[in-house]
Amino acid sequence: MTYNLVIDADSILYTSCYRNQDIELLHWFPELAYKDFVSTVSNIESSLYKQFDLQSEDKIETEIIFSPKKTFRNELSEAYKAKRKPTTIIGIPELKQMVSIRLGMTQGNNIEADDLVITRAKEKENVVIACIDKDIFTHTPVPCFNYKKWEWVEVMEDSHIEREYYKQALIGDSTDGISGAKGIGAKNKIFKDGTKYWNWDEYKTFFETDEEALLSMRLVRMDQYSTKEGLQLWQNQ
Repeated sequence: MTYNLVIDADSILYTSCYRNQDIELLHWFPELAYKDFVSTVSNIESSLYKQFDLQSEDKIETEIIFSPKKTFRNELSEAYKAKRKPTTIIGIPELKQMVSIRLGMTQGNNIEADDLVITRAKEKENVVIACIDKDIFTHTPVPCFNYKKWEWVEVMEDSHIEREYYKQALIGDSTDGISGAKGIGAKNKIFKDGTKYWNWDEYKTFFETDEEALLSMRLVRMDQYSTKEGLQLWQNQ
């Protein structure tokens, strides 16, 4: 059997560069950072072998995925990730190019790595995701490996995934510049009330306008892209 391992590798890229910032070894930096990157990817693959008890006849097809600097979310909202400070870590473009040449990589046009790994999960067979993104953990329809904590994450049912999108759109994300609905936090009592708020008519009442409600949902959803159709922004359902 062939397993399609898709890795949201942005964090591996940054971490591999960060761990090799020693000024005395800068002339060795590209190879040291690349070795670090490859080691992490190999360890993720080894974890896959152990988790699924793979045999010699089984195969892992690994796709390394990076995010571009700007995506459709920046076009939807000027506030999206606007407060994030530019990184001071050196060597990121050089390492990305090295990975591209030696290992191959995918970088979405106008979409983030998390959008692409979710797309692969919907469109391919036997997909396994590797990432450190908490948003993917709560929306993954396939086995997912957290390579920060080095543990496996539970597969989510479709109904749970949809509820999480509505919840996330209501709460927002201050780190990413997504405001959500005013006065709604993660511990708000509405989230204890079953499925009442997991439809458009109930959800939009928490926003001042339908446009704000729609924007928040479009900013959080990772299921708006398909290989055949491209980007299809979510419509109120």
